[in-house]
Amino acid sequence: MRNWKFSVGLALLIVVVVFSIQNAESLQVNFLFWHFTMRRALLLFLVLVAGMLLGWGLHARAARRSDVDDASRKNEVTKDR
Repeated sequence: MRNWKFSVGLALLIVVVVFSIQNAESLQVNFLFWHFTMRRALLLFLVLVAGMLLGWGLHARAARRSDVDDASRKNEVTKDR
């Protein structure tokens, strides 16, 4: 089992290295009033991380809201008894 995980990890590492090499050129980024230059691979990685954090935060908020709704329904049921 350990050998399988190592092989998958090594394959992912190779994919990341090839991706970084192929997207190594710098590009100009303009956002609102900021202007800066960064490598394309880094920009894509930062956008990926931002999307993951946003998705995680929205999921956590929805789960917390669902827990509150479940607790309020449970309280209503116990009050009715």
